[in-house]
Amino acid sequence: MSKASPPVVFITGATSGIGYQTALQLAVKDFEVIFTGRNEQKVRATLDALQTVNPRREHRGYVAELTLVKEAERLANQLLRDLVRLDVIISNSGAVYTRRQETSEGLEYTFALNHMAPFVLVRRLIPLLRQNGGGRVVMVSSHSHYSARLDLDDLQAKKGYSALRQYANTKMMNILFANALDRRYGQEGIRANSLHPGVVRTGIGYKHSHIPGRVAWWLFTRFKGISVEAGARTPVFLATAPDGIEKGGKYYSNCREKQPHPLVLNLNLQEALWARSETIEQEIMSK
Repeated sequence: MSKASPPVVFITGATSGIGYQTALQLAVKDFEVIFTGRNEQKVRATLDALQTVNPRREHRGYVAELTLVKEAERLANQLLRDLVRLDVIISNSGAVYTRRQETSEGLEYTFALNHMAPFVLVRRLIPLLRQNGGGRVVMVSSHSHYSARLDLDDLQAKKGYSALRQYANTKMMNILFANALDRRYGQEGIRANSLHPGVVRTGIGYKHSHIPGRVAWWLFTRFKGISVEAGARTPVFLATAPDGIEKGGKYYSNCREKQPHPLVLNLNLQEALWARSETIEQEIMSK
């Protein structure tokens, strides 16, 4: 980044896995790290680690339950009050749920956390990026989006739930959202990209999963997976690369541009998903 003062990054889900390593690596690169996690104890521990690797910056941690739209809205409003600048947003939070479950707001959990949380947060934080002359949005997606079967009439998988399919669908939503963001705000210097971090040895396959699923995830990542340190390379790259990388609306893997599924380039699909997500948000916020 070519700003005079140290850049500020906001990372969701930074208390473990890829998000935690991304936060540490950016702190080492002299970023001021603002982050969120759902567990207060883990937020404190992450804050201590960040202060250890870079005590010169005023890192901050927030506790938020991002499966809830109203919590994402509350957090965004808090950040708008607390921060005077923001240069990079990294949307990293994500999960896979073995069984179909609904939040207290009536949303399917995978859809709520993987898509609606960044949809609410990033849009609300655009003014912070704008007031500093632009910035970057980095969406952590997945190569699983290639197997998505996105149905705009069934975004919450009510017709038949498959954990892996719904995860893939929400990861496609991440890329559609990033591309739509870039089209809307790219001319203001706000560039959005998405990425596949690699098959990373994290706990995502253990959480909210039954024993066979946990075993399968362990075996798969044990022999095919990469470390969380390696998994953080691409989000860190997109946050720190020279300004020329900021062409936006691209999908990256292993720090290189890669061709995504053709559907994510469909402008009508991008706009339809945006409109339906806005409607869902408005319905929840009006209750």
